[in-house]
Amino acid sequence: MSGIHRLKIHAYEKKDGNTYYYFQTYLGLNEFGKPVRVSKSGLKSREEAEELATKLKKDFAEGKYKKDTKITFREIYKKWFDEVYKNGVTESTSAKVDQFFKNHVLGLIGDMQLTKISPKTCTLAVKRWSEDIPSHSKAIRNYCERVFDYAISLEHVGDNPIESVEVPRKRREPSKCKKYTREDAERLLKAIKDKNNDKWYVMFRMLIMTGMKKSEVLSLEWDDFNAEDKSFSVNKGLTRGYENRLYAQSKKERIVYLDDITSEVVEAWERDSKSKLVFPNNEGFYIQPTGLTTFLNKLIDQYELKPVTTSMLRKTHADMMYNAGISKKLVQQRLGITSYDYTVNNYIRVNKEIEKQAINNLINI
Repeated sequence: MSGIHRLKIHAYEKKDGNTYYYFQTYLGLNEFGKPVRVSKSGLKSREEAEELATKLKKDFAEGKYKKDTKITFREIYKKWFDEVYKNGVTESTSAKVDQFFKNHVLGLIGDMQLTKISPKTCTLAVKRWSEDIPSHSKAIRNYCERVFDYAISLEHVGDNPIESVEVPRKRREPSKCKKYTREDAERLLKAIKDKNNDKWYVMFRMLIMTGMKKSEVLSLEWDDFNAEDKSFSVNKGLTRGYENRLYAQSKKERIVYLDDITSEVVEAWERDSKSKLVFPNNEGFYIQPTGLTTFLNKLIDQYELKPVTTSMLRKTHADMMYNAGISKKLVQQRLGITSYDYTVNNYIRVNKEIEKQAINNLINI
């Protein structure tokens, strides 16, 4: 009974609203001297979990325990996701990973028995992912490796069939979207102003003049705005959870200061606002991120502007700051990026005219 006292039983809630229990426990050593562990889920009470653990240990000690060799990838994935992965990450992350598996993995290998999934099977699957979703194929392959490792820990299989499979490298086509110059950004804002849509004008001015992410701008509330200090507290970002619901996820706070013109524009927009959100949709809820992208693309076509994305507008802001004499470290802090090197390598580009002037200054020394 001493083993039962050390048994860790975890509670979790299913979509039906009911609480269930799961456990993973050590049974002993097999004939090869390797530890044998077993996990069980879907149990309706702690007592049921303890009784089952006792029976499994007893069966193993008496040589009656038999491993389920017909378990499918779908079944072991569900156990890994519910019992190991889901509780250690945010809702948005777990929802995204679950969607990866449902959309791209389970349809290919979900109903195959683990023991029948070979390196060749995995090679074909990885090739398919690299063609269908090249930007996420490596991540999906790595998540699958973790699922197989979990199956090994439970002794459902002896080897990891995806471990030696590499993701095919593909030449990345250069993006048509480039960073905007200051003049490009001014043309974009003028085009929005011509449409007489104050909300979109304020929103895009914020994107260009603060360097905030689209998800940060769309989640802003008026409680985050300090008119006296001309700043916003950026403390959350819009993301998606289960069943595609939009919600604001908390993040480490940073203060983003506004220039005088942007601050005046925001204050005027606040006076006309009747929502707690800075940029609500017509129902007073969050604007769909795709709606912002659709508006931008239509505007580009209508006014024949240079192609650009909201992430490129963020990089445009970084360039404008650095070329105005702001240090790389301050640019990093304003954008809320953890890595200094990442900021320098991916966000900052020196204006050619400034670079030429710097060279001439050296000559004049």
